[in-house]
Amino acid sequence: MISIIIGSLLLSLLHAVIPNHWLPVIAIGRKENWTIEEVKKVTLISAIAHALSTILIGAI
Repeated sequence: MISIIIGSLLLSLLHAVIPNHWLPVIAIGRKENWTIEEVKKVTLISAIAHALSTILIGAI
């Protein structure tokens, strides 16, 4: 069981550092001249939506 938990944590960390998850937000933020706070807010909303949709799909 511990190996599944550790594997899941490592996979989720690797998943989070993939640039296609955060690079679009940074690119749009720079293009639209957003403040750092605006970029953080959009990133948080996107991350929550991504996590919830993943959980929902997994539950189905």
